[in-house]
Amino acid sequence: MYWSDKYIGIPFLEGGRDFKGCDCGGLVLLVLRGERGVEARDFVDYEVEDFKSLRGLIKIGRGIDEVVSEDWVRVGGEVKPFDLLRFKKGKAHCHVGIYAGENRFLHVEDGPGQIAHLAGLD
Repeated sequence: MYWSDKYIGIPFLEGGRDFKGCDCGGLVLLVLRGERGVEARDFVDYEVEDFKSLRGLIKIGRGIDEVVSEDWVRVGGEVKPFDLLRFKKGKAHCHVGIYAGENRFLHVEDGPGQIAHLAGLD
């Protein structure tokens, strides 16, 4: 059993922060708390409607930027387990996941029926 296995299958839930459901930032916070004992500051306040427009996605991205620039250290070079990964959704960097090792990351996406899963990095 790998540490990330217990997080696979958590359903997407807007604003969720526990095993009943998480959004992408909530999943990262849940993993950091459960696996590393880190009580990190939440990423961003947003509205469900923000996911439906470029302006809203940019708002989410800026909120993540603020937390990341104040509370996190940017690392370069080789990615290590538990490093956070940021992704673009359209033109905005508004999605976050956590590196699980072996060229895979754990994340959950917004949308009906989405669940936390491991995906490969290319």
